[in-house]
Amino acid sequence: MTARHFIWPLFAAALFAFVPTQINAAPQVLALLETDAPTALTCDAGVCKAEFTTYCLQRERDIPDAATPYTVAEGRHLRLVLTSPNGGTRTVPAAPHLRIETARRGHTAVTLSMDAAKLSELGAIAAAIEIGGGVALAPVPVAGDPNPLTEADLALAIGPLRATGMATVDRAGGTVSTVWSLNKMINAVPPAAGKDRSQRASLWQRSLQTPLGQAAPDRVAAAKQDFDTCWNSRVVEVGAVSMRSCLQRKHDRLMWDNTVRYWKDVAAGS
Repeated sequence: MTARHFIWPLFAAALFAFVPTQINAAPQVLALLETDAPTALTCDAGVCKAEFTTYCLQRERDIPDAATPYTVAEGRHLRLVLTSPNGGTRTVPAAPHLRIETARRGHTAVTLSMDAAKLSELGAIAAAIEIGGGVALAPVPVAGDPNPLTEADLALAIGPLRATGMATVDRAGGTVSTVWSLNKMINAVPPAAGKDRSQRASLWQRSLQTPLGQAAPDRVAAAKQDFDTCWNSRVVEVGAVSMRSCLQRKHDRLMWDNTVRYWKDVAAGS
């Protein structure tokens, strides 16, 4: 190899190292699914967090990547339920205190988190999140975005589109109660659970310690069936996926179906 042939690859590598990474256009605004009961945040290593269900509101935009940061675009009915040291509770707007990012597996869930130190500042020892109707999340703006969300885009998403989503998904019955149950189990089951077969009873009891335990008997029975299906899954048994991952897959399949149904309803009304 000549000196020229040797130097060119080095020069090319150095040149491309300085080429800016392409910035993708802003992804979809997300609907934060209305919940049937407050969801407790679990605190560990100075962070209190839980996972919540979402679906995409703007079919023409890209689905967000994993761990994409979001902010609250419409949050009048997004609240923190704070528990004080004496056991009393009070409710405050949640948006000022939360960090939000999409789940690592995709767009059908987000993680809402806050620092444990912030919890102390608020005079609380525990917190839960309550999601009412119409809550929507927008991607954090990025400099250089080739197609950023405009004020008109956002107004359409958090207004008419979110209203359609409430009628089509949040309050349409169908699989939503199953999604709620799966989400409660997902938050109750530790990420790595599923390899130790002796954990089965304790994990189910942890699920029942959430508001799922106060649900109607038929709903609890349906949740137990989903739990057992994952527990008896061969891929969980051999450790290929965790128990929590199996529940997340069930949750995500249902929410993808709900998202597609919502997009069809929006198209039919346009």
